[in-house]
Amino acid sequence: MNEILDRKNVDYVPWIIVPGNDKKYARIMVIKSYLDHAKKRFEELKKKK
Repeated sequence: MNEILDRKNVDYVPWIIVPGNDKKYARIMVIKSYLDHAKKRFEELKKKK
């Protein structure tokens, strides 16, 4: 698993590790992480224009 994360985790498509003990918590963390990354990426693209 560590090797995959090291090779495939890049700035524009980051991997996150989400605890799976609680489905509701895991789903919220995935959505929150996605939104945080999307906002950051959107701001980067906006600055390039």
